[in-house]
Amino acid sequence: HRWSRTEQTSFDSGSLIIMHTSLQLALSCTQRLDYQALLLILLWTVDVVEVVSSQSFGVEVFPNFLIVSNPREQIRFQCYYKGQPSTLTKTYWTHNGVVIPCNETERIFGCSDTLVLSHFQLNDSGRYKCHVTDIGNTSVGWGEICVPTLLDESVTSTVYVPINGNANATVTLRCPVLTGTYPKPQVVWRRRGDILSTDESVTVRLVNTGQLGHIDCIAYNGYGGAKVKRFNLTDEKYRSSATTASKVAHIETSNTYRIVSTPA
Repeated sequence: HRWSRTEQTSFDSGSLIIMHTSLQLALSCTQRLDYQALLLILLWTVDVVEVVSSQSFGVEVFPNFLIVSNPREQIRFQCYYKGQPSTLTKTYWTHNGVVIPCNETERIFGCSDTLVLSHFQLNDSGRYKCHVTDIGNTSVGWGEICVPTLLDESVTSTVYVPINGNANATVTLRCPVLTGTYPKPQVVWRRRGDILSTDESVTVRLVNTGQLGHIDCIAYNGYGGAKVKRFNLTDEKYRSSATTASKVAHIETSNTYRIVSTPA
């Protein structure tokens, strides 16, 4: 009953050793019918385990939340202990599950309770965790760097489709969300008010010129405003010779037409 009123959800190795030893003593007392000694052992076990468990610790990272929309010179995370860790603690950092080296020559390095991100870039976004191991127990604290939705504006808005004479032509469009947007945004594709898809890409079948026109990619991850990329599907016959030399998307000649970025 006393344990059930605490917030301790698990016992460390020291507590388990104490309970195991107490159980052996209790069984011995039961065999000798020494119930008074059994009661004393059980009460002692509860008190000692509560003391040992109270010495457990937690970890917090400060700042635990940042919203960054532009590169910065430097960002620092600090790991703080809650409770009483021993002097034998081992600390390391991870970024999205990958261990960060403790090497000050690296652009990103984490040593002991400090993590340094020099010349922060938007693709450094994500979750940073501080792992602290203390005599077999590991506590984890984390901080996040969130980046509002960013779209690649260099992707062309005009897509030429050779629709005439090809009743089975299709166009696959991909929403140009930039790497570094965190968390991953939700994407909605709309055409004339209708939702076409909620995937990162959408495939549209075109059977006549009446299906050409605007298709919007709307992306939003909860930070900043929603971003919209409008694609204009245009009949191939309207392509002028001047556009072929510019940086535009072109259509592969196949049964399924995909948007392919042409180098500058």
